[in-house]
Amino acid sequence: MAAFKYPWTQWFSKPCTVLVRGADYTISQAIMYQTIRNNARKRDLKVRITDMHEGFTIEILHPNKAAITGEPSTELAGAVLL
Repeated sequence: MAAFKYPWTQWFSKPCTVLVRGADYTISQAIMYQTIRNNARKRDLKVRITDMHEGFTIEILHPNKAAITGEPSTELAGAVLL
């Protein structure tokens, strides 16, 4: 089974991205929906995914630049976590 790597950083760095089945991905709609959701969650992003039957629109609701780019977050710098 081949492993596909999608350009998540590119897709999640825009406020809105349109993906087209056959051009951007070839897996089923249901699997791609969950793949988008899982990858957004890994990056601590809140997204709205609209299923257009032959593609998706991904809207970033709460951008988190550090999570998108993989850079370390400075939000908790100096914080004491208990």
